[in-house]
Amino acid sequence: MQISELKLQVYKVKNSPHPLYKHQKQIYDNWYKKDAFVLISGTGSGKTIAASFPVIDNNENAIFIYPTNALIQDQKRSIENILEKMNKTYFVYDENSYKDKFFESVDYTLIKIDGDFLKKIREHNNCKTNGEALYYLLSHNIGKTIVLTNPDILFLILTLKYRSSADIIALFKNFNTIVFDEFHIYWGIELTNIISSLFLMSKLKIFPKKVFLTATPSENVKYILNELFQPMVIELEMNDCGRIVIYEVDLFGIRIERDSKVQRIVDELVSLKNKLTKKRKITSKIDYIPLIVILNSVVEIIVLEKKLLEAGFKKNEITPIRGLMSKQERKISFKTLVVIGTSAIEIGIDFSCDYLIFEANDSASFLQRFGRIGRHNAGIAYLLGDQYETDAMNSEKKISRYELQDFINAVYETRKSFSWFITTRFGLFVTYVQFQQFINKIEKDRNLKKIEKEGLAETFEKWFCEYVSIVLEDSIPVEDKKRKANESSLLAKRAAFYKWPKTYKSYYSLRSSFDSEFVYVKSENDLNRDPLIKADVLSILKYGKNLKWNSSKKRLEVDGFSEKNKIRFSKQNISSDDYGEIQIYDATNPHKLLINDHDSPLSTIREEHMMAFFPKRILEGKNYDWRLQAIYCNDNESVVIFGKNILIILEMFKKEQLQIYKTDLNDFQDRCL
Repeated sequence: MQISELKLQVYKVKNSPHPLYKHQKQIYDNWYKKDAFVLISGTGSGKTIAASFPVIDNNENAIFIYPTNALIQDQKRSIENILEKMNKTYFVYDENSYKDKFFESVDYTLIKIDGDFLKKIREHNNCKTNGEALYYLLSHNIGKTIVLTNPDILFLILTLKYRSSADIIALFKNFNTIVFDEFHIYWGIELTNIISSLFLMSKLKIFPKKVFLTATPSENVKYILNELFQPMVIELEMNDCGRIVIYEVDLFGIRIERDSKVQRIVDELVSLKNKLTKKRKITSKIDYIPLIVILNSVVEIIVLEKKLLEAGFKKNEITPIRGLMSKQERKISFKTLVVIGTSAIEIGIDFSCDYLIFEANDSASFLQRFGRIGRHNAGIAYLLGDQYETDAMNSEKKISRYELQDFINAVYETRKSFSWFITTRFGLFVTYVQFQQFINKIEKDRNLKKIEKEGLAETFEKWFCEYVSIVLEDSIPVEDKKRKANESSLLAKRAAFYKWPKTYKSYYSLRSSFDSEFVYVKSENDLNRDPLIKADVLSILKYGKNLKWNSSKKRLEVDGFSEKNKIRFSKQNISSDDYGEIQIYDATNPHKLLINDHDSPLSTIREEHMMAFFPKRILEGKNYDWRLQAIYCNDNESVVIFGKNILIILEMFKKEQLQIYKTDLNDFQDRCL
């Protein structure tokens, strides 16, 4: 199949360093007319310029939120380029410059903030906490400020997890704009937390202007954003004339049989190696890579690198890229033939390449990853998939960029954002816990009088009820909205009676918290790389060699990764009465995780967390998603789910009107309340 090039018309705009596409011009022309924008546009269409140009041209302070630290680094370079073209002086405040002295006068300070940088600022400035370091970064700048950070840090601030959170929120009043890039990436628990955070920002009177850059938002997300902020929605307008934005790409499918994926990729790369070597010699640009591989699992990337080395590739011909690798470890040389990675490549990082090999689980991940090729030149892409997917890609036809998204949506189902969860009982519980952080902080404040505490707490309670009223559909009666708000807040308040809400709050974070875990990999250490990686739990269990829990360092450890392990959860006599009941496990829990039929204590994953059993037919539910990570039980009839995603599963069965045990789900939720 051949995908034709994409062209867009350009327009001259005063003060712009170069002509703008129509969607970029629309945001600029309406910057002072609207307080919120949703830009729906694919990869390579200039979303960064659309948001950053009006910020810089109007001399505003802004914070840009990116879903991965790898994307922060890439977009920092893009914004630097825009500042230079607009003849703005600037100072970059990051891990490479924090020891340098500030310029006496610059137009902008550009600050890149992540956990590692906060640690360095703590050490260099003798700050006692990350919050103190963060406050220092935001309060010691020259000129206007652009902050680039991840949603986790923003969430920690807005839930008062830093000791200096209140002071940092006060500093945010100096920032006019907040920009969320790749907004379609968020789902489930994290999407729920971000939506409620956005509402709190408005109530706290910070970031009056909000910009959402997204590729494929769900209709429900668009509805909620409209109810909260009434944004101007701008969609990419494609043309058959104008400037080439994305080049032509030939697309083929490679059928993958069970457990053959990594070896099939190795075979393909070996067959292409001579071509890759010739192309590398011809093109000397440092941002050029002959071939890129994008997979879902960081563990599979590690296994792939090992097999490529065994197949004859040299170490300096392969560059793995994963989220926690240092800049030096990710370094691309003029000898690099192949870059292999996961979402660190998928989201935003700009390479020029001739070949792309990738897998996708849904339409959104397909379009995101496919967007890595054709950005600078024509190319060839290979999709790894089943027979249905690969047959579709191997058809002999040519389609336009107009038709591509509809075609892919027909092949895959659209990625589930689980945005419907936001308005459910447990979804509103997740939101109330965020409001409760402020109420608890108020109650502990010794500088406030009792009547002041009661007044402030009542304000946050009212804000929560207002939030519920806004996000629930207008057709729902007011009394029903009040009831849902009361039920959800009551569940959070009665944590003393039910252990799981207390455990939920003890591991309170933006994300669902059990999807990925840190693991120390001895084989990575042997390669002189950072041995600490973050990988999805199921991949660690499936591929980990000699998996164990280091209690003194509180971390998972493996010797390396090899062939797949057989994973089962061992619990005797699982009955239908067990289904849907949220349990807590810890080191004393008698349940076992079987790896290749050998016992392994469940606490090797986490010393205390939430878990629940379900019938295995949940995997066939129309709303089930692979990211929810179910593990089969040894009775072959049940599965176990860990972490906060249990709340999504419970609401999923209510949504689909299924029974997961003898009594109805409503009865179970009523028992919780």
